[in-house]
Amino acid sequence: MKDMKETLTDITNKARAAKISWMTYTLVFIGAGYMLFIGGWLLGLSMIVFNIALYFLLGRKLITAHENALNEGSIRFGLCAGMKKTEFTGSEGLSAESFSSRKMLPFDPASGKLLVRQGFQFRKDKMSFKGWEITFHYPDLSAGKNKYEFMSGSLFSCTGDDSGKLPDLLLLKKNMLTGQAEQDLISRYHQLPFSDEECGFRLYAGGEEEPDASLTAGYLELIRAVPALGAVRTDDQGVWIYLNNRFYTEKVRPGFIPSETQLKRNPLPERDAMLVFFRTAFKNKIEGE
Repeated sequence: MKDMKETLTDITNKARAAKISWMTYTLVFIGAGYMLFIGGWLLGLSMIVFNIALYFLLGRKLITAHENALNEGSIRFGLCAGMKKTEFTGSEGLSAESFSSRKMLPFDPASGKLLVRQGFQFRKDKMSFKGWEITFHYPDLSAGKNKYEFMSGSLFSCTGDDSGKLPDLLLLKKNMLTGQAEQDLISRYHQLPFSDEECGFRLYAGGEEEPDASLTAGYLELIRAVPALGAVRTDDQGVWIYLNNRFYTEKVRPGFIPSETQLKRNPLPERDAMLVFFRTAFKNKIEGE
């Protein structure tokens, strides 16, 4: 695993390659535009076709490599700073079937595609924490045939050592989904009373179990600490949290080189509030591993 110095060197090298690629791409387009302006149609169009082909064959790969190196460094040294067994997983680790089986959001792998980006994982206090940026869509039946709603955000999962079986619960933000999609999603649950009706969330249960006082308090604290919170799912496979339209990576210009301070910045301050909630859900009082 690269240390900070090696990571910055790798980002710098890939940033330079991406910048040269982008500048070349831009200059050739300017040249093509000039040729078209003075009447050199055949040469201008040939330059455009060549430039587009070069971008898809090489340029895009160089720009993506720079973005991935930057995001991996930000995740390892910023988001996951101080954690154990940190790993950047990219688009791996979350299948469409696994996401659908959680039944926390309206997604069907048979009719929709799940896009997974910038995945990572780490361990903390005998808990295994994973995260991904995701995009997916679901049919909006209220808007007519072939109409879809798209959702993007960050999904996090956590399992705890010897955590035992968790209650089958879904905390869902009101009006985040279209009416019919929400009704279809919650049809397998029954609604539970929730102590704060003005919080903008409803709590549902898939079985007879109900949250204890500490878990209920944990929900309310999570809602207050994480403005982008969209859904929280607990079941015998762990805890899942979805943040709607909230991401922990960002697009940068080709050639951007961060400082060590920038790379160490935590792009997701809500991480700590989620870890507190995970400990509450698992009743994990262990100080460390």
